[in-house]
Amino acid sequence: MLTKIKEKTYTEADFAKFIEKITEQKVEFADGQFIPVHGTKPLPADLVDYILSDDFDEKELTFPFPMATEKHDIIIENTNGRMFLYALQNKKFHIFAQGTMVYIPLNGKTRIPDVIVVDKSNNRRDELHRVLTPVVVVEVLSKSTQSKDKNEKLDEYQSIDSLQSYILISQDQPLVVAYSRLSENLWQQEILKGLDKLLSIQSIGFQVSLKEIYEGVEFSESE
Repeated sequence: MLTKIKEKTYTEADFAKFIEKITEQKVEFADGQFIPVHGTKPLPADLVDYILSDDFDEKELTFPFPMATEKHDIIIENTNGRMFLYALQNKKFHIFAQGTMVYIPLNGKTRIPDVIVVDKSNNRRDELHRVLTPVVVVEVLSKSTQSKDKNEKLDEYQSIDSLQSYILISQDQPLVVAYSRLSENLWQQEILKGLDKLLSIQSIGFQVSLKEIYEGVEFSESE
């Protein structure tokens, strides 16, 4: 009878050391594993151990981390840009994109959404600079991560008391799914399909058309 080898796990202290040493690549921390933000599989233990060691030199890191697609980057640039311009006028919110971490008190995980909106009057972070009080979280779906974003992360983000809106943006078609908090444990789902639709995030008083979100994105006929 074969005995399954137990997967090596890491601690919060290891994660703190890891993100201090790795500056170019972004990873989430879940269930004691380091997971590239654009991937689903944990980094190999031997790679993590090397990064945590005294011998590590980031310039010598050759492991191919999963990369975002051009569509993903364009959608984030469009969405973040319009939110940022709105925040400059509104002056009540901070907008952070692609790299800012969020802490999940429910299970102790660290996630890195594509866009985060924080109320300036309630902008709290921990010692690892993880956002503790997001108001809006935006994720752009990819084939590799969409299941995690639609299920696992949905439950995690909705467990954060401060969160009012969770936005999922498809990169394969003009489609946005928006979750809005109605009360402590009650959320409303809205599905927007087509470039003529308008996304309204009432929690921050922000509106943007899907045409603006997808500006510059080309879809194939099969999509």
